[in-house]
Amino acid sequence: MIACLRIPGFELKAALRSRPGLALVPAALAPDAGEEPLLGPVTAAAAAAGVKPGMRLGEALATC
Repeated sequence: MIACLRIPGFELKAALRSRPGLALVPAALAPDAGEEPLLGPVTAAAAAAGVKPGMRLGEALATC
């Protein structure tokens, strides 16, 4: 038997464990160097500011 578990925004939640204060401000996971400049998961504060996952990094910076 094989099982799969999907946790939306897991990478961001894992990153916020070491810096929990960032969960309260607009924050998102940026792409690795050399990858296409698209954001990963975002915090609720970032979403409220209009930032969405998959948005280009420059557009997200201009939005916030």
